[in-house]
Amino acid sequence: MALIPVRIPQLQQNIPVVDAEGRMTNEFARRLNEILGSLANAVNGVIDAQNAAAQARMAAETAQAAAETAQQAAEQAQQQGGEQNREQALVSSGIMPRIVVRASATGNVSIATHTRYYGDGTTVEVDAGGVDDGYMPGDQVFVSYVDASRTGGLVIYEGSLSFQSQTNDRHVVGSVVVPDTGTRAGEAGPPPPGGA
Repeated sequence: MALIPVRIPQLQQNIPVVDAEGRMTNEFARRLNEILGSLANAVNGVIDAQNAAAQARMAAETAQAAAETAQQAAEQAQQQGGEQNREQALVSSGIMPRIVVRASATGNVSIATHTRYYGDGTTVEVDAGGVDDGYMPGDQVFVSYVDASRTGGLVIYEGSLSFQSQTNDRHVVGSVVVPDTGTRAGEAGPPPPGGA
C-alpha cells in the first residue's frame, strides 16, 4: 500500500480567533476543524494500514500452518502407503521351487534352499534349514520364518500345527504331514507373483 502525503491546512494569522464578545469566530472554528479532520484522517489511515498489515500477517501464518498440516498429512499417507505396499509385497510373495519341505517318521522337518519372489519384484535366496520339535506321525506341520529385513540367507524356521498366514514379516514355506515310515515331501509353498 503506497503512503499518500498528508496535507494539513495552516492557520493564517489574519483570521480572528475570538469575536468582540470573547467567543470563537466561525472562520477560526471552520479552519480549526479542517486541521483536526486532516490530522484524524492521517492517523486513521496509519491505523488502517497497520490493521491491514496485521490481517495479512495472520492470513499468511494461517496459510503456513495449513501448508505444514497438508505436508504432514502427505508424508503420513506416503508412509502408510509404503507400509501397505511392503505388506502387499510379502502377502503376494512365493517361492521356487514350490516344494521345499520334507518330513521324516522321526518327526524331523527339513527345508531346502529356495528363492523368495516378492510382489514388488525383489528376490532373495533363502538357506536350507530344519525344524526338530518332536512331531508325531500324522501331524501336519506348517513351516514359516520371520524375516523383517527381507534379506533371506540364514533364517530360523518355525513349525506349527496351526495354519500360518503370510503377514507381519512372517514368510510361509509350505506344510508337510509327518509319515509313519520313511520320508514324505510336503505340500507346495505359495506360488511366486504371476503363478508358477
